[in-house]
Amino acid sequence: MRLLPPALIAATLVALPLVGCKKPAGDPRGRPVVLALSSDPDHLNEYLDDAIPTADVLYRVMLHLMEEQPDYAAGPPVFKPQLASSWTYSADSLQITFHLRDDIYWSDGAKTSAYDVAFSHDAAIDPAVGWSGSDTKRFITAVVPVDSFTVRYSYSRAYPYQLMDANDGLVLPAHYWSKVPRDAWSADTTFDARPICNGSYRVEQWARGQQIILTRNERAPADLQPAIGRAVFRIIPDGVNRLNQLRSGEVDAVEGVPFKDVPTLKADDKLTIVSFPYFGTESIAWNNESPIFRDVRVRQAMALAIDRQQLIDAALSGFGIPAVAPMPKGIWTYDSSLVAERNRVDTVRAGQLLDQAGWRQGPDGGLRRKDGKPLEFMLTTSSTSTDRIQATEMMQQMLRRIGASAKPEPVELQTLRAKLRSGDFSAAVIGLRNATQPTLAPAFSAANIGAQNYSRYRGTDVARLDSLAASERNLARARPAFLDLQRRIMADEPMTFLYQRLRVNGYNHELQNVQMNSLSFCWNLNRWSWTE
Repeated sequence: MRLLPPALIAATLVALPLVGCKKPAGDPRGRPVVLALSSDPDHLNEYLDDAIPTADVLYRVMLHLMEEQPDYAAGPPVFKPQLASSWTYSADSLQITFHLRDDIYWSDGAKTSAYDVAFSHDAAIDPAVGWSGSDTKRFITAVVPVDSFTVRYSYSRAYPYQLMDANDGLVLPAHYWSKVPRDAWSADTTFDARPICNGSYRVEQWARGQQIILTRNERAPADLQPAIGRAVFRIIPDGVNRLNQLRSGEVDAVEGVPFKDVPTLKADDKLTIVSFPYFGTESIAWNNESPIFRDVRVRQAMALAIDRQQLIDAALSGFGIPAVAPMPKGIWTYDSSLVAERNRVDTVRAGQLLDQAGWRQGPDGGLRRKDGKPLEFMLTTSSTSTDRIQATEMMQQMLRRIGASAKPEPVELQTLRAKLRSGDFSAAVIGLRNATQPTLAPAFSAANIGAQNYSRYRGTDVARLDSLAASERNLARARPAFLDLQRRIMADEPMTFLYQRLRVNGYNHELQNVQMNSLSFCWNLNRWSWTE
């Protein structure tokens, strides 16, 4: 992946004129806002690429039915109108009828309609497309246009997350994608070259590996028009480079500031630094199909050798909390008692488990062996994450104490994704971004092996139990069901949950109306503005 030198990128940005639109309040100088991304999207279609950096771009240029609000700690989040102006439930709550705005146009001039919504739902559940989030549609039995701007969702049951399940997945331009066979969507390059958008921005240019330039979507109605007319997402895989460009002013917003640099950045009066619990966990995905980790006793032994607090103190400079379960702190299905119960180091018990699994040490200690083969494996992680690399190196030493050789293997993010999907790895240190709807099926259901089930786990009947818990309308009864499922999964240790980091972001102090949260570091980008 080749990056333009910073000076050349800056020169390119200056040379790009604003296109035919009036400068609004908040953008008095026509000044673009520049945001750093750690990786480039694969596609500009959420159903083909649902990585976080991709969503950060796509959600600025395409609309959901509604806008999800970051208020999910006590129960399902609130939704505000976006493409849908209003919605009504049937008396039995088994149908929701969405009334769409009639003033939302695609960037090629076509109107966004109920037929686009129905088409997008059909694509979301089509195995030929293979969207990893298709499980969110499991209780939706039909999506039918009533007329051009009314669409009705029917459900097999009433449950707390009906709105969220309808909302998951962007609305696509049916007049484009209906002409492409769905099993050929991933090979389509025409849309990426000229994406058809209906959000506050549209894509003006995508120079792969370098930057994505968004410009004001002139067809968007007044209430969706962005205050800043141009946003540039610059692809900067290296964390040190991202930080240096934030300090120099070449970049205006950065997600994931290195923790060791926080004190220095807070002292810089040109920057604003914000922090909040990241809605996800850092974890080790053990490949449950590998010869070493198909034995649950080996996975359990590895977990008992890892000191989470040491990782937090060293790799995160204390900016984190231990994680032992799939659900993160901040959602109503989180149980703090699990931390006290499972956050422990016991190398003696770890050794016993490995002995039982046939991995034995010689009289001099050292590396364990089974059937003449050493207990050694690669511990793969992203080369763009300095704290993950440091944590991986620390765990190498921790696991050595129980006779295991874990060799750190930093790789490019795209390579890591390919390894996780194909199963070409033994163990991987990864960040799991949790949904704001409590669900465990995407990451642990056997049906999602090759998608989000990175550990290739085939145990506990996750899909059925998750479905039962999710369909419980009484949250007081749903919570114990989710806790029970978490305990079942943890007993099998398909993954070892390490910690939940605090997310520290930085942005130019001249920006105002900035809301960064666990949904996105540019959640309300269309409302950002420059001070006068």
